[in-house]
Parts: sequence; structure tokens; C-alpha cells
Amino acid sequence: MGRRFLSEQEVILQEEAEEWRAMLREMVNGDLADLGRDAVRQTLEDLMKEERDWVLGYLPHERLPQGERSDHRNGYYRRDLMTTFGVLPKVAVPRSRQGSYQTQILPRYQRRTRQVDEAIRQVFLAGVSTRRVGEITKTLMGEAVSAQTVSRLCQTLGAQVRAFHQRPLEDNLLYLHLDGLTMKIKGAQGVVSRVLLVALGITTEGRRYLVDFRLAPRETKEHWQAFLENLYLRGLHGDQLACITTDGNPGLIGALEIIYPGAPRQRCWVHKMRNVSNYLKKEERKEALTGMAKIYSAPNRRQALLAFREWYCHWHPIDAQAADCLKRDLEELLTIFSLPVRHRILMRTTNPLERVFVEVRRRSRPMLAFANQASCERICLSVFHHLQASWNRKPIRAITQKT
Repeated sequence: MGRRFLSEQEVILQEEAEEWRAMLREMVNGDLADLGRDAVRQTLEDLMKEERDWVLGYLPHERLPQGERSDHRNGYYRRDLMTTFGVLPKVAVPRSRQGSYQTQILPRYQRRTRQVDEAIRQVFLAGVSTRRVGEITKTLMGEAVSAQTVSRLCQTLGAQVRAFHQRPLEDNLLYLHLDGLTMKIKGAQGVVSRVLLVALGITTEGRRYLVDFRLAPRETKEHWQAFLENLYLRGLHGDQLACITTDGNPGLIGALEIIYPGAPRQRCWVHKMRNVSNYLKKEERKEALTGMAKIYSAPNRRQALLAFREWYCHWHPIDAQAADCLKRDLEELLTIFSLPVRHRILMRTTNPLERVFVEVRRRSRPMLAFANQASCERICLSVFHHLQASWNRKPIRAITQKT
């Protein structure tokens, strides 16, 4: 059968029916929202009335002997309250004449519930600007919050940052990744660069977690040593560390030789391949990188050494500096071959930390520069907490599966 086309009258009737359905949906949704807000406001007011009765010690119409009443009811005052149901206008808050009663259900001066404050913080920490947060609350809850309010709410996260930096650490790390990320922070004389030193660990149970981070002026030996020494004093002695993966930063390497001298260290292959490529011509890089990949993907250390010798003999006559750049750190590049085969891909690069840095950059990109160091730490910690929640749901199978 052929397709039947609707007549003009049928099209008009369908459009009118859709308009009526949309109007009914809007009416129902609006009425239900109003009913929900009214029910929440009534519940709040009833609870505060009962709370006042309990504090005063007698019911509204209860007669007591002269002098036994220490305080009296004194009506109500009105206050708007922003909740997850929307704004509750003119909530009646009870009060007493002598001031012995102050409600604990709705603390003094509170204009938003704790759930709303937490939602505002999470929206901002997810990457929304302070001004856009106000637009979102206006749409969802019927009232906008100012950019100053958003900033003030996020300042309360400072206590969480301090607790994170001071928490005791378990000495249960099997692997450790260390690297730094450059951050832009506003200072007294303009925007300055700071380095975010980050430690990412993998436990003996296959759990990945962010050990700690610190903002430092530069990525020097002194700053890396102070960072690592703090981890050591808090409990991370490294007794079970099988490997630490780093880039070629001399300050980091020098600090590790002092704090964790006995832990095997793996040089990041991505950083080293990038260094080698810098010596080569553009048209030579693909072939050279393919040859280096055969080294780290060899089945064992002996095969890796054979692959290196073949690569070195080919490239040394072409560019001695590039060939010697790889040869210079060959021993540390082959540390992974002392690890179980399934673990090598986890430790041959600092890519696990690079993925963390991608999330930090994504969050900080709209800001151009952080307002201060405390703001930078608060936002970084929120990003790390978000990543940690996803890591907690799925341990690393290469470690948890015993094969």
C-alpha cells in the first residue's frame, strides 16, 4: 500500500492536539512543583514549631502557674530559603521573647540548604565559571547566586585540602609515578608559573590512587626532596615499591636517590622518545620511533638489548647525538623487564599521570590563571577526587588477576 498523505485539516488538528498536550504537561509539572514546595515549607514550619514548644517546655495553650514560664512565644519572622525543590518564599521561623529559643533546623542567616551549597560548589568545580553558576541556579531553582557567593562557598574547601595533605599514608604501594605540571597563578606582579608536583600510586591490591600533590616555584631537587620527604614521614616508606617511573628531570632523580634510594627507577619511554626525536629530521622520526618501540615491547630483556643494538648501529651513523641520547639512559629504560609481563605496560611511561594532567588542564583552561595558590589547590583536589571515584570502581586487572 502507498503512503497516505495527511490533508491540510488533519495537519491542523494534529498541531492543535500537540499544543494542548504541551500546555497540559506544563500545567501539571508547574502544579506539582508548587505542591512540592508548599509541602516542604509546611513540614519545615511544623518542625520548628514543635522545636520551640520543646525548648520552652509547654504547649501553646497550656496554663502554667505564675512565674514558671522562663520565656514566651513571640510570633514569627519571614525568610526566603533556596532548596533543591526551588525557592521557598517567606518561610515562617518561630522566635521567643527572651531569645532562649533559636532554631537549629534552620540556622540563623541561612538562605540556602547545605545540599544547594554543595551543588553550587560541584558545578563550579566541574568547570563552570562563577557567573555561569548563577545562571544555572536561576534556571533550576528560581533564584540566581552571585559570583562572590560562589567564590565564598568554594573557599570552605580549604579545610579539605589541608586534611588531604596531612592524612597518614599506608606503606602499601607497589608502583609509583612522579611528574610535574606547570600552572599559571596570579601574583602581586602579574601571572607567574608554578609547578604542580604530583605522586600517583598503585597499591599491591591493584588500586590506583592520588598520593599527594604540592605547588612549588620550580621543579628542583630541593622541592622534590621536600615533597617526597613529607610522604615518607607520613608513612610511605617504600618497603614494597617495585618500581618508580619518572621523566628525566635531574632534580627529581636526585631527590629519589636520597629519599627512596633502594627503589628501582624506570625512565619514561615517551619522554625519552620525544628527546630523541628532537635531534632527528622530521622525515626520519617515524622510522626511528618504530625501531624504539621494538625495544620496549620485546618479550624479555635479552631481546630488548638485541633490538637496541640493531637500532643503535643503524642510527648512529645518521645522527650520533640521537643515538647516544637513547644509549645514555638505556639501563633505566629497561627496568620494566624485571617486572611481571602484564605490569610492564603500566610502568614504562608516565601516561597514567599525563591523563590526570589532561583533566586538570581541561578544568583550568577556562580560567586562564588561578586567582591564588589556595584556589589552584582547591580545584586540583576536586579534579583528583573525581578521578579517584572512577578508579575506586575498577581495580587494575593486570595486577588483580593472578596469571
